[in-house]
Amino acid sequence: MAVEYVSLFFFHTPTSYVEDHGSRMAIPGVQCIDHAMSEDTAAMEAIGYIKCMVKTELRDYNYSNMKKLDEENQSLKHELAVAKYNKQKTKAKTRSIKNKLMMARYKNKKNAMGWFVLTRYMHGLSDHICNVTALNRSSGKEPMDQLMNKPLNNIEKIAERLKRRVLKSEKQL
Repeated sequence: MAVEYVSLFFFHTPTSYVEDHGSRMAIPGVQCIDHAMSEDTAAMEAIGYIKCMVKTELRDYNYSNMKKLDEENQSLKHELAVAKYNKQKTKAKTRSIKNKLMMARYKNKKNAMGWFVLTRYMHGLSDHICNVTALNRSSGKEPMDQLMNKPLNNIEKIAERLKRRVLKSEKQL
């Protein structure tokens, strides 16, 4: 045997507040097998009656709070979206800066390597210049020999100075 439920809603009518009557209105729900459904239909009927009598829209307090929280939630969603966008933008800038830094390091290493090769080459070149000047120097004491040896001595001094600078540069590398 199935049990059927009928719910009744008792409430004060909107006009009873104005007229100060102690009367209450009763609205029955639909006869249902489910108790919750019976209560829901009775509540809907009561709300419909009040809407017709007062000619205003009834608002549920919880619905108003839910709407307010939903608006705040939308605002927070927007702020979150802006924060995510800024984070992505920052990541892109960081990635760009890292790439530039990596390229600068690569160029510095490349320049340092080129400088190292150049100093090695200059070191060998200065030794070669010293050897060439030593071979071409004449051992005589005549004025012509001294005249020829003077530029060679200057070249040898320049080669020695170059060698010292190259050695100093190699130590810095």
